[in-house]
Amino acid sequence: MGYETERFIGTINDNLICSICQEVLEDPMECSECQTNFCSACISLWMTKSKICPNRCDLKLQRSHRFVRSELEKLQIYCINKDFGCEILLKLEFLKQHEDKDCNFRKISCTNEGCMEKFLVSEEENHKKSCIMRIIICPYCNAAFKFLNQQTHSCVSVLSDLIKELSEESENLDKDLRALHHTFTENSYHFGIKCNECQTFPISGARYICLSCPDYSLCWKCNNGRKHQHANMFQLNKDSFHEDVTCDGCGQNPITGLRYKCKICENFGNTKSDFCHKCRLTKSHDHDDFYIWAPYMVTVNALPYFKYAIKTGDEIIRSWSIYNEGSETLTGFFISCICGDCCTNSPYYEFQNIEIKPKESREIFIRDIITQGKEGLYRSEWRLETHDRISPFGPVLSYEVFVINHNESVWGSFVSSFSGSF
Repeated sequence: MGYETERFIGTINDNLICSICQEVLEDPMECSECQTNFCSACISLWMTKSKICPNRCDLKLQRSHRFVRSELEKLQIYCINKDFGCEILLKLEFLKQHEDKDCNFRKISCTNEGCMEKFLVSEEENHKKSCIMRIIICPYCNAAFKFLNQQTHSCVSVLSDLIKELSEESENLDKDLRALHHTFTENSYHFGIKCNECQTFPISGARYICLSCPDYSLCWKCNNGRKHQHANMFQLNKDSFHEDVTCDGCGQNPITGLRYKCKICENFGNTKSDFCHKCRLTKSHDHDDFYIWAPYMVTVNALPYFKYAIKTGDEIIRSWSIYNEGSETLTGFFISCICGDCCTNSPYYEFQNIEIKPKESREIFIRDIITQGKEGLYRSEWRLETHDRISPFGPVLSYEVFVINHNESVWGSFVSSFSGSF
């Protein structure tokens, strides 16, 4: 839309008047067929309703001739804020700069969130001091809030929320520290593995494996500032292996590091479905849909919980605390007796509804009935396992119980023992 003719000094040439709004041209365009000039906004609005020029010719737009633009820029015009006190008279070519940035009588909006007021730029400082949406600081609790809410402000409430927030932050930091403690222990070295960036050998702590390269690993420091061409890195917190699992590509047993399990071959009962990381990337296979598994790594401790076993038929409780040292959530696992006499109804127990997230621990309990009828000391060993991976993991757990057939008290207890590094 054009500039109002009343704002100009002197007579305006008819060639500088928009044929649609009849005001002085603003950002002029012309029809190349009839050389009629229009404001850019006016002709754009016209074209939403008709593709024919107002003069009934084929409408083909182009920038107005430089002579028209030059004559426009020479015109003398008053500032749009004249009614508010601005008496500036200037050439049209300088109008936008003046009205948008330089004029002390232009209206601006308050920057305080929630305030809808507009005022002259010269009144900005006074408004900032009186705006009810301005932010103020409490001199007692140092809380920041809007002036409008000062009557409802409570230092006690603010400090209570702060204490709760700091408490939660402290718990999170404590959790992170425990995770770091388990990640950077003397047993967290990835023996035989070198960082491809800083050449640290062996990598200690978390190791990051490129899923697109057959042999590329980074330490945790280099991964933070990673410049590697691939972004799909898999975190492996500890050097470990998939017990009783053989690579069907190279015959490695057990598979160390990452294990790839073909989803399709698994569904059809094909045993040729397990591969190590290198074979997955360098050897061909009929399918390309794989599970990618890191070894489950856990620390298992027997809880200091004991139960008198008086005779056959009494209840006994088995209990452990399991800490997940790996990078994957542990779920759908079970525990089974691998040797010895467990003295109870079942040598196998499911934990389907329990999951243990990385760097977290969980207590598990088993209640069962003593079925062994012969008096004596019995020892059994147990392992953790999952249905999908069919590979035991974690330490070997030993359990001893003394069964008697007369009314005397005896102890049944668990002893956690490690048969290697898991």
